[in-house]
Amino acid sequence: MPYEGLWYLVALSIFIEAVTEAFKSLSPRISGPSSRLLSFVVAIVVCLAARVGIMGLIGVSIKYPIVDHVLTGIIVARGSNVAHDLISKARARKPAQPA
Repeated sequence: MPYEGLWYLVALSIFIEAVTEAFKSLSPRISGPSSRLLSFVVAIVVCLAARVGIMGLIGVSIKYPIVDHVLTGIIVARGSNVAHDLISKARARKPAQPA
């Protein structure tokens, strides 16, 4: 099934989130829009370097692979924000204490 490769994008998204958070911890000035920009840059660079493209993962041929890699980087960067939100919400929830 060609959609199995999409799980790699989820894992890549989590990886991008971790790398972005590591960079943000080095400089407290990185927040808001600059944080999103950093996420986009990291994701695009990783997708270009690893030659990861969503079109290739789902079995669609594309004439210019670099376009696929850049678009995938943008999608993965956006997914890393979602992953961050989910992780933050999971950390904020406290386990129910027995009565």
